[in-house]
This record gives sequence, structure tokens and C-alpha cells, in this order.
Amino acid sequence: MTSLRDRNISFFKEKDEKIFKLIEDRLPFLSVESLVYDEKGRPVNIRLGDINLYGKDGPTYAERQVRDFFEKPNRLAFKNPNHCNLSDISFGLYRHIQKFAMGRKLDSNWIANLQVVDSGFFVCSGIGLGYHLKDIVEKADVRLFIFSEPVAEFFLFSLDVVDWEEIYRIAEEKEAKIQLLLTGSATELARRIEGIIRHYGGTFLEGSYFYAHYGSWDVQQTLNILRGRMEGYLISSGFYEDELLMMTNTYYNFQHSKFRFIRNQKVLQEEYPVFVIGSGPSLENNLEDIKKWRDRAVIISCGTTIRLLLKNGIRPDIHIENENGWKTEEILRTVKEEYGLDNIVLACSSTTYPGVQELFDEVWIYVRPALSSTSMFATPADSITGVGPMVVNAGAGVAYNIGFRKIYLFGADCGKAKDAASHHKDALYHDELGKKLGFTKENLDKVYIRKVEGNFGGEFWTSHFLDMSRIFLSDLNREGASMVNCSRGAKIDGVPALSSAAINLEGVTPNKQAQVLEKIRGQFKEFEPSEKIDFEKMANCVKACQRFKDALSDKIRPLIGEVDNYWVVEQALKEFWTDNLSEFRGILMVINGSYSNMIRLASFLGSRIVDIDLRKEFIADSLEKYLELCHWMADELQDVYSQMANGVDRVKVPEPYEGGFKKHVSEAAAEQVKIDLAELG
Repeated sequence: MTSLRDRNISFFKEKDEKIFKLIEDRLPFLSVESLVYDEKGRPVNIRLGDINLYGKDGPTYAERQVRDFFEKPNRLAFKNPNHCNLSDISFGLYRHIQKFAMGRKLDSNWIANLQVVDSGFFVCSGIGLGYHLKDIVEKADVRLFIFSEPVAEFFLFSLDVVDWEEIYRIAEEKEAKIQLLLTGSATELARRIEGIIRHYGGTFLEGSYFYAHYGSWDVQQTLNILRGRMEGYLISSGFYEDELLMMTNTYYNFQHSKFRFIRNQKVLQEEYPVFVIGSGPSLENNLEDIKKWRDRAVIISCGTTIRLLLKNGIRPDIHIENENGWKTEEILRTVKEEYGLDNIVLACSSTTYPGVQELFDEVWIYVRPALSSTSMFATPADSITGVGPMVVNAGAGVAYNIGFRKIYLFGADCGKAKDAASHHKDALYHDELGKKLGFTKENLDKVYIRKVEGNFGGEFWTSHFLDMSRIFLSDLNREGASMVNCSRGAKIDGVPALSSAAINLEGVTPNKQAQVLEKIRGQFKEFEPSEKIDFEKMANCVKACQRFKDALSDKIRPLIGEVDNYWVVEQALKEFWTDNLSEFRGILMVINGSYSNMIRLASFLGSRIVDIDLRKEFIADSLEKYLELCHWMADELQDVYSQMANGVDRVKVPEPYEGGFKKHVSEAAAEQVKIDLAELG
């Protein structure tokens, strides 16, 4: 008779090539001396030195743990729909579904605290011997089970305990899938789990389960890191109005600027040091050391740091801008009046606010990944890595992509000590210009909600976006950027800490900056104004807008009144995207964030409605409004692309959607809008 282990090996040979390869590579060397067996010869525990993995035997431990977990599950819940990236267009949908809820007098008798359908994920950190897995798959009503295990040997032990084929079959009968992730640090496993969730989409992340099977640091930390990253992911998925702004900004900049195009390409590696400088509060400790070595390094200022550096007598070689708002131009215009911008190269995103480039004598432009403007004015292959979400990321990303491999980070604090300032004391956030632009200490401080390890020890507080900045700097370093971190802020995983006082550049030839920049210039093409705009492409987008409206209606209308969950709706929209991206790229890439966020918003309430008939009615009503809003965006884009195709000097951006929140509350209040579930009832 074939053993359970052999059946499992045969199953994975057919089911998952990577898992089978791991089994094939490691099983011959597996020692079973650490296994503890019961009287029936079953493995029931794993000996770890002087202790066992499970306090009791594995089956008893797993049964009790699963029972206790489902009595009080650890699930991701949101009190309001702010995670849906509410913008003017999606707020139009919010107001519509609010009227539905009020008209039907929906209250706690009709609405559950969490979804009654379509919780997306069950993340189980730790497989161990696997006695808990079958119960989890049978009990949890989710679309995807993610099982991770940092210790490969534990999974190999499970081959003698768990009937993996049966577990997969139970999941498939429930129309769910299973993903196995084996080996890696907590950070690596969290990143891989995040990648899977991003692939499947965040619409149904709320209600997901987070289960730690045993008490190791890696198992617990995987879930801690993942939850933090998911919060950042949900608030960074983009929206129509922002994409439209970046599209029209790019048009203006390509229409009016002579620029060198910094694109993703092979470059000569540059061993000359580069200092990438942000405006974190610890920069105060580095300024004298930066001055000391200024003649032996290229200086890159990031965002508002330029004013701070010039104020302290440090003139950068390259200045980075990533922001698309009007404040960028006003800040730099003030800096130019105060200190001049001569002999400073501007390296900026194509989406930077119009007029910024005109303040500098030399301009380098790059395009960022996954933006509509990148698809329309360049290609995804042109976009460079590591240039978001914060401007200090852009500084490090540009440095890496133009060839630098000795990158020193200053003021890249990615957080602050408790009760400390959020930026350097000379940063504009603390002076009259900052007050004029609306920056206040209260607004700056309230975002610091997560505690992380410090670069030189201690504890620091970070925000969603600053933590994403820290994570993406770590990713860039792993890609090969060769950074050191001189900032006294949050630790950046994998980037060595170095006190600025310990920097020694005695062996570096001084005053080679001009020579280094000239070598970089020679590797990237220069474009004349309007040379990089494909006007025919814009004209084709004008024609595509009506076809898009008809095709989307054909896809969505058959669902109205027929479906009782948003999972089916989202699958239809994903299918529509895949099937039509090449034809409607100019529309879909601009509306993509809101195209997805509005379904997440509708699901936030609709998936909580207990009564199936009422839920179907709600979904039907929300889809009618969803189609109306998608058609409205397509009509506005048709006008925008028509202006571009005709070569207008500056595109007139459409007014916000009339049902949006900027039409009903002040802009300041719109930034802080908090909508409790109770308000929907």
C-alpha cells in the first residue's frame, strides 16, 4: 500500500512544481530525530532543543487552537470606508449608496459588523505538523488560503501527517484556492504574501483572517509586517482625478520642456559617491559632515530639502521633484528668488506640476511605473524603479538608475522619535512659508501611528507612507543599489547603518562632479519640446471612448439583478480589463484606481447585508450608478484627449464630478472625511 508521504509527493509533483522541487532537494537529507511519536506511531510533536513545538501533542493543540480561534477570530476590519481611497468620483457613489441605505432604513438588524459573503483571504503563518489545516479549510469561508512556513523541515514532516490532496480538494469544492509559501525570513514571507494579495486584489481584504499557528518570532512577525504593509497598500491604490492630473501635467511638460529622458536602460556604473538628502529631523546631525565631504560627492537634494541645504551653504548638483501639486512650483519659485537655481540639474517625474521645469536651466525627466501618463507618453519598459512613494525614494531611485553604486542616505528618517519634530528644524514645514502653504505640526504629527526599530537602535514612530518608503528603499538596495544609511531614524532592512562622522572619502578625487554628470548626460537621449508626444495616439483615444462605454455596459448589465455578491462583479471587471486593455489602455489606465475602488466601496456595505434579496437589490442599484460614473469619466477623458490631439498649449482639466465631496464640503474637511458605518444606516 502506498504511504501517505508517497501520495503527497505524487500529488505535489502534479500540482506544484516549485513545492515538488523543494521536496526533491531536501527530503533526502531530512532527519526525523526531532520528531516525537505517539503510541500509534504518529508524529505528534517536534523537539526543539529542550522544549517541544507544541505544549501538548499536535492533534490536541491544533483542535483547541482552531476552536478558540473561530470563537474569537483575528480578522481585518474597517470602521469606515476611508480605505477605499474616496475621491470626488467615488464619493459620488458613496452618496448614492448612502441614500439607498437611508431609504431602506438599514440598521444593525440588516447589516453585520463584517462581511457575510466574500471575505477574501485566510493567512495562516506556520504549518508545523499541519494538524490544524483541514479544520481551517472546512470552517473558513474565504476565496484564498495562504499557508506559509519559515522552516522547510516542518512542512516536510507534514507529508507524513497531512493528506494534502484532501485539503486541496476541500478548498476546490468551496471554490477556493490554496497558496503554499515555504522558507524565508518574516520580511520575505510577508512580502511574498503581499504579492499574492496584490495579484488577487484588495477589494475583499476586509474580513480576512490572520492566524499564527505556533509561537515563534518569525511566525508572529510575518503577520505583523503583513498587516502594516496591507494598510499602506489600501491607501495607495490611486484614483481617477489624480491620474488625470498626472496625465495633463505630463502633456504640458513634454509639450514645453527640452529634457533628457532618464529611462530604464543599461548604464555605466559610477563609483563616485553620491549623497541623497531628505529633510528628516536627523539631518541636523549630518550637515557638518556633508559640508566636509561636499567636494568629493555628488549631492542630490530631495523635494523641500533644497531650501534647507541652500540656507546652510550646501548647493546640490541634482534636485529631485516627484510631486504633482501646485505647492511644488510655489516653493521652488521662492527658493529661486532667495538663492538662485543656477547650475542645478532638475531631475523630476514627468507628472511634476507645470512650470517647475521652467525654473531650471537643465531638466532630466523620468516616468514612474504603472501610471497612465507612462502608458500614454512612454512605455512601461521606460519607467525606472524605486522612485516612490516619497521624494527621498525618488532621489535614491534616480541615483541608482543613472549608475551610482555608492549611495549615502541622509535625512531619510522614515519616521521620528516620540515627541520629536517630523522634519529638520530649518525645513520649510516649520517656517512662515510652510504656514502659508498649510503645513502645521498637528497635521504632520498625527500620521505617526506605527512603532519600528531605529537605524542606530531604539524605537521610532512611522506612518503608512513613511513605512512604505522604508520598505521600498530596502527593496531598491536588494536590487543592487549599494546604499548606506546615515540617518538617525527608522531602520531600513538590509541597508547598513553608518554614522556620518565615520564617513571617510580621503581616497576620492575631489571636484569631479561636473565630469561625472557629463558622463551621465552622454547615456540618455535629449528631446525637444513636443517631440515625445504621439498626437495620433491621442486621437485614437478620442475614438475609443464611446466604444469603451458600450463594451463596459455589455459586460456589466447582464449582472444587474442577477448576482448576490461582489466577487462575481469583480471577476467580470478583471476579465473586461484583461480582454480590453490593449484597445482601451488610454481609458482604463486613467480610471483604473477608481474603477477598482468604487467596487471596494460598494462591497464595504453591500457584502454586510444579511438578507440575500436585499443584497441583490443593493448590488443592482450600485452597479447602475457605477456604470453611470464610469461613462462620465470616459466622456471627460474624450474631451481631454481631444484637446491633446489638437495640440493645445495647456489642457483644461474638467471640473470634479458634481456629486463629489468637494462640491459639498470644504477641501480641508474632504481631506479628513471619516464616515462611520452607522452613517450609512
